[in-house]
Amino acid sequence: MLKGDPVITTIPMTQKKNNPVLDLKTKKIFKERLLDIFGKKSRSRDFLLGIDLTDFTTSSTVSDKLELINALINFPDFQTVIITKRKEGQKLLSKLNLQKVIFQEDYTDQICLGGLDALLLFPHTHEPTSKILHCFQNGTIVITKNQLSDLVKEYLPLKEKGNGFLFKTEDQWEIFAAVIKAWENYQFPYDWENIQQKNWRISV
Repeated sequence: MLKGDPVITTIPMTQKKNNPVLDLKTKKIFKERLLDIFGKKSRSRDFLLGIDLTDFTTSSTVSDKLELINALINFPDFQTVIITKRKEGQKLLSKLNLQKVIFQEDYTDQICLGGLDALLLFPHTHEPTSKILHCFQNGTIVITKNQLSDLVKEYLPLKEKGNGFLFKTEDQWEIFAAVIKAWENYQFPYDWENIQQKNWRISV
């Protein structure tokens, strides 16, 4: 999506929900399908980040995070999927510097969750454990608040321990730092696949 051309694109729904992606080969196929929606400028090693806004209940709660969302959307090596209802997506449109983003209403859609590399969950997320387990089943790494769920532990690459990326407060730039840490670890396929395999074992 080119800057100055703010058109909401939605992922074609597969009608297949809660169908886990349980191996790296299948995960790659779903990621390729999702990247195709972004067009020919996307690259296979681009970081596909989902931002879950489905539980933002008011425009003011979204406004509190607009600077963060803008920074993530426009980070050079990211492709961004904002998960929210279409009506709320329309409201966001006038406030965001859209260059490359698609909107999706249902995070459990197979192409959406199966294709994402990581999903950012905010602290007010409804039923976080269910969402986190869906991510685990689909090889999608979770970025969330450290008290949101005991299922996610901070990944420590030197010790090869942990299975996600955490932030302690709702400060926008602490959240941004957690996303960047996830992206930095994504640059090392062995580490990233190690986390995915851990989460698949937890979810089975």
